[in-house]
Amino acid sequence: MNRVRIGGVLAATALLPLAVGVVGRLESRSGGRAVVADALNRPVLLVGAAAVLLLAARLVRGRRDTVGGVVTAVGVLGLLSAVGASVLGSFQEPVRSDTRTSSPGRTDHVLTVVDRGYSEQESNTFHIALETGTGLSARRWHVLTVDPATGEPTLTESVGELKSLVQRA
Repeated sequence: MNRVRIGGVLAATALLPLAVGVVGRLESRSGGRAVVADALNRPVLLVGAAAVLLLAARLVRGRRDTVGGVVTAVGVLGLLSAVGASVLGSFQEPVRSDTRTSSPGRTDHVLTVVDRGYSEQESNTFHIALETGTGLSARRWHVLTVDPATGEPTLTESVGELKSLVQRA
């Protein structure tokens, strides 16, 4: 009976990494806290941790029943998803340069330009953001991206309201 309870606690604990991942994902949106997003927006790691906890719960329970089968299936699928995402992430363009420029009048406003690509000859992807504030209260605003096909900046979805305001002016 104790094994069943311990297994249940492990299975319930598997929800914790997923909840942490949701918080990190929400904070990684435009205007979110940069420190929290950088620390908690790790979906591959967190899904893998949840899957391992589910599989450990199944092993501890030691019973063959419907609940154990579902827990095992979800744990295996989560683990395969995490491993697959990790492998696919290794094919992502590397960061070639990361430029941080402070505003002359306000040192707590920093413009960041991240250049992703392999060489100067290839079309690279640029991510541009503004970080405001310092320390734990710093927030990151995704300003725009640069389309590698045209080289022209395009506004992201998160600043769609800004785009409509610019067009009206």
